[in-house]
Amino acid sequence: MSERDPLDRYYTPAWAVEALCERHDVAGRRVLEPCAGDGGIASVLRRRGAGVVTGDADSGVSTDHRWDFPALVRELGGAGFKAHFGRFDLVITNPPYSTPTTTAADVIRAALLVAPVVVCLLRTSWLDVVDEREDLLIERFPAWLLSLPRVGYRQPGQVGEVRGSQYPSAWMGWGAGLPRSGAVSKQERDRWLRLGSPQMELL
Repeated sequence: MSERDPLDRYYTPAWAVEALCERHDVAGRRVLEPCAGDGGIASVLRRRGAGVVTGDADSGVSTDHRWDFPALVRELGGAGFKAHFGRFDLVITNPPYSTPTTTAADVIRAALLVAPVVVCLLRTSWLDVVDEREDLLIERFPAWLLSLPRVGYRQPGQVGEVRGSQYPSAWMGWGAGLPRSGAVSKQERDRWLRLGSPQMELL
């Protein structure tokens, strides 16, 4: 059994981002991607016309900012963060599920302080009410869900078809102006794969 990546680096296939952008237009929006990893989400958002600012805690990836995002927001406060980095229309990210210093819930709490709309790619089991996110789920349950076919998350250096790390997942959103909740079909996923969007993997 392999050890879990200490930075929880499980990167997002582009088809999942394309499916999100089909339902939630990002063109002309200023988007924060605070857990950018290898840039897979940001590259699709930019191709869709968004202005994207990226950050990550991983010193091995290229981003606009190097940070522990939740810790920085706790230090600066929401207003201080916006004063330093500017205002954002929304946050879109695939947050680390759990690392020694942060959790997806920490990232979401911080994101809700710096943008009016937050959309995160999460395993559907994230909706289980457990101690570290019980307060968030009770006080700020996601307003919107986009259920996906099982997602194969790439790990650092992994290319091509993903055969491991496949999880039931969904985009979950907080804030106003999100589209109606729904689901992405396997046929839609396969259509994006046929169109050849970069970094797409067929499960």
